[in-house]
Amino acid sequence: MSKSSLFRRQRKAAAKASPPVGAVYVAVAAYDGKNDLSLTSALLREFGLLAQAGWVAGFDGLPGCAIVSTARNKLADRFLMDHWLDPDGGEHPFTDLVFIDADVTFERGGLLRLLSHDVDVVFGAPRLKTEPEGYPCEVLRNADGTLAGDAALGLLRAQYGPAGFLRIRRPALVRLGNSGLGPEIVGHAGDA
Repeated sequence: MSKSSLFRRQRKAAAKASPPVGAVYVAVAAYDGKNDLSLTSALLREFGLLAQAGWVAGFDGLPGCAIVSTARNKLADRFLMDHWLDPDGGEHPFTDLVFIDADVTFERGGLLRLLSHDVDVVFGAPRLKTEPEGYPCEVLRNADGTLAGDAALGLLRAQYGPAGFLRIRRPALVRLGNSGLGPEIVGHAGDA
């Protein structure tokens, strides 16, 4: 079988495949220009799991930007402009942006779990290295004092939280940018 015949056969098989569940754009800002080997290993493992689950995955990194909020803004801009290519060469926008800090790692399936939640914005909050146990977020409470959240989703509602392991869907990021509040919320105004 010739190479061109094999290539045509592979393209036809790919064209018959189901459309992807989504297309995630993983963005890593490394202020010192270095990427932790633990994160690299975790991402390679997760990209395989994502492909098995029907996701398209892309990666972008921004090394050497000491102001993390500026780096995230640049990565968010690139996410909004970038596209993935289907087997026929068609361009499609990425659906989800995931920020991961260069010094963060996560357990197997963590990225897929982050993407599985049917909400516009979701983050994983790492435990602080302090006693007593604490987390870098402000969890909201109901009027009766109980934690606000959705038990079915396994999520808590928060006033704010870290962006070191955060997923935001494209429509939410676009709404944020169009609101006039976006630059202040993600830190751009303070970096000017």
